[in-house]
Amino acid sequence: MKVAACQIFVTKSLEENLEKILNTVEECCSSDILLFPECCLTGYDKEAVETQIDQVPKALLRVQAACRAHECAVIIGTAKRNSGGVVENVAVVIDQTGEYVGYQAKIQLVPTDNFCEPGQTLHTFTLFGTVCSIIICHDSRHPELVRLPVLAGARVIFYQSWETWHDDGPVPTDDNGRHLKPYESQAVARAVENRVFLVHANVAGVKEDPSSGSHGSSRIINPQGDILNSAGIWGEENVEFEIEPNTATAAYALEAENEGFFLMSWMREGASRVTSLN
Repeated sequence: MKVAACQIFVTKSLEENLEKILNTVEECCSSDILLFPECCLTGYDKEAVETQIDQVPKALLRVQAACRAHECAVIIGTAKRNSGGVVENVAVVIDQTGEYVGYQAKIQLVPTDNFCEPGQTLHTFTLFGTVCSIIICHDSRHPELVRLPVLAGARVIFYQSWETWHDDGPVPTDDNGRHLKPYESQAVARAVENRVFLVHANVAGVKEDPSSGSHGSSRIINPQGDILNSAGIWGEENVEFEIEPNTATAAYALEAENEGFFLMSWMREGASRVTSLN
């Protein structure tokens, strides 16, 4: 299964972002599954979300058509109203036939998620015969949000983000990515501690104005914690790799079910609450 982490620039214009996404799908459609960053459709901005959220359903129809035309699946970040009208920060899953599979909402919010409410459920979904799951940005700091879906069958974790420089240190003055090691370490840990693949798409860094973007460094990680392919900090880049999901054994996660004290029942109960989107 060939996967791609699509590291793109994102603006506050939904129409501009949509055109970038559609162009990237066309460019990168040799991959089976394309992962895009957090809020890459609406932009990660309260005013942008509030003024454009009604355009999201129509925009997603265009993404569905692109998936159908190019026979690739897409996971795209956007703000979206749920069935109750509540705005959430979500990852929408569209399969290779253009069918809308469903979405995972961000659970662990930060102050800049001031346009949405936290998600209340964890999901898995199946693409190309492989059970997958999603975490969004700050969710990566909460290992249980990966461990429980893995216990429910997930073997590939998709991680989309719009990471901020200030979380773990100041904006660097060079290309060395100082203060960015915690982000990489978290992603590697989520993969190796569960023995699964992790595909990470982050927003591209804007060298002329770092605060307007993120810091790139999108990556694909194997179950041993090796970074198979990765992007730079600045600029747009599609990070692709052919992975073998059947080599993701989930061995370390499954060990948790054999612990002979109260955590065993807690883990099983938590995994039972993870629902499948398809």
